[in-house]
Amino acid sequence: MERWAPRRDDVLAEIAGEILHNYATGRTLVAVDGRHGSGQDEFADGLVTALRAAGAAAARLPIEAFATRAEDAYRDGYDYDDFRDTAVKPFRSGEAVLPELTDRVAPPGLPDELPADAVLVVDGVFLNRPELSGIWKHSVWLQVPQESTEERLREAGTPEEMIERAKAAQARYRGHLDPTAKADTLVDNSDPEHPRRIFADSC
Repeated sequence: MERWAPRRDDVLAEIAGEILHNYATGRTLVAVDGRHGSGQDEFADGLVTALRAAGAAAARLPIEAFATRAEDAYRDGYDYDDFRDTAVKPFRSGEAVLPELTDRVAPPGLPDELPADAVLVVDGVFLNRPELSGIWKHSVWLQVPQESTEERLREAGTPEEMIERAKAAQARYRGHLDPTAKADTLVDNSDPEHPRRIFADSC
């Protein structure tokens, strides 16, 4: 018997509805975290589309916009001070125009004037590390087996050396904390077209 699979759009609409129900007003920062190759970018794009369909002003900001390209990706691979100064602080303060993010936000980007109520979805890796965990009002963790993420990276043309670095960085990340315990929403994204929510009673 064929196993039922949820529709991607339905899952994204459900998560978007929960975010907007819990944070109906003000500026909301949402994280989409996961291992390298878990599909955070596509998932975040879909979540922004679902948020906009529900009437919210929403945009996607990849943490890769703040990458330093350092060899040790977990220790110093991202400029978190720059992220806080150019994204978090002005967004939280309610500024209507965020010029320093113009070239960093993913298409279709921010509106010319950002309303008082808006959602910024940040996607990438290590987003629940201690320096960042207090920033988010809602955090999503995409659960994908390590072997599957490595295969996706290979299919995308990622060199083996970079895959090994990513694997080591994720090991350090998960050695410091359990990102699944930090997340508000857990999603099995093994099949990106049919993501499945994971609930505590099914773990």
